[in-house]
Amino acid sequence: MGEAKKAKYRVGIIGTGGHGTRFARTFQLNPLTEVVAGVNPSQESLDLFCKRFNVPGYNDYREMLEKEDIDIAAPILPVKPNPEVVIGCARAGVKAIMCEKPIAGSLEKADRMVEECRSRGIPLASGD
Repeated sequence: MGEAKKAKYRVGIIGTGGHGTRFARTFQLNPLTEVVAGVNPSQESLDLFCKRFNVPGYNDYREMLEKEDIDIAAPILPVKPNPEVVIGCARAGVKAIMCEKPIAGSLEKADRMVEECRSRGIPLASGD
């Protein structure tokens, strides 16, 4: 009898610039994850990302969360929009969030992000 195939975690990359593309490549190399969508307000960056990974693209992360079944949200964003996006992903019910550092511009915003995730049992990771 063959070994059962493990389900892959579906990853949505929010921020499809150079750094987001590097994160996406890392997720693609992991046999337990697959990149299934990208988000960027810049259409040029988004189009390139979608072509590279053969995935649909969105200009707003909320639309991606509505239309795609995302397990892991990966907001790879500048610090200013990061808290709103992380909190929005947590409230949308993703299973995990992997964001870039620094996660917020103030301890108060970082605490809100952590609390939104903690209260829902959602792992929040940050790093490079």
